[in-house]
Amino acid sequence: MKDKTRKDIIIIISYIALVIFALVNFSKILAFLGKVISIFSPFLLGIILAFVLNVLNNLKRRFLVRLNLVRFGIRLKDRYVLHLV
Repeated sequence: MKDKTRKDIIIIISYIALVIFALVNFSKILAFLGKVISIFSPFLLGIILAFVLNVLNNLKRRFLVRLNLVRFGIRLKDRYVLHLV
């Protein structure tokens, strides 16, 4: 038997063994994934919240630039002033 064929057979047998193991222990795997998701859910929520607030902040900034606030004496380069408006 060629060496490549033997390697392919070992990979296929390992894959089948892994699938059988996953099917036998399906409830344990789901319980473990539930725990992992519950641990990371605050971080995921924070990422989603930061993304939404960033989009809203960019919309506000574009709106203020369109108003041409320079004529009102507010410098556009001053980020602190834009955040206070």
